[in-house]
Amino acid sequence: MAYNGNQKFKIARMPQWKDSFDVDLTFTTNKTLTDRDGYIQRLSNNSGSPKDVILPDGENGDVYIISNAGSDNIVVKNATGTTIGTIAGGKGHMFAYDVVNSSWYNLFLGN
Repeated sequence: MAYNGNQKFKIARMPQWKDSFDVDLTFTTNKTLTDRDGYIQRLSNNSGSPKDVILPDGENGDVYIISNAGSDNIVVKNATGTTIGTIAGGKGHMFAYDVVNSSWYNLFLGN
């Protein structure tokens, strides 16, 4: 999407997104996200092996921020099972969907 640069939207206060944050500290099986889940996920994988998080079919601009509070890896995949990224323990990643290329992208690695 291209912007014309003329009108910038300014936020004068800190925004708060209703029902956007989910915490799952007992993450022991693979997890499939839907558009009804919060776009911020704090998961804790301490199961002894990697677990998958499957993102839903995306729409342009969809975003998920996923943090791994555990010690074992979380493997993030798209709805067809293709790996998009692996989140190590103590790290977080942001994933965004681009409709032009019909793909989820791993945008950053965080602490």
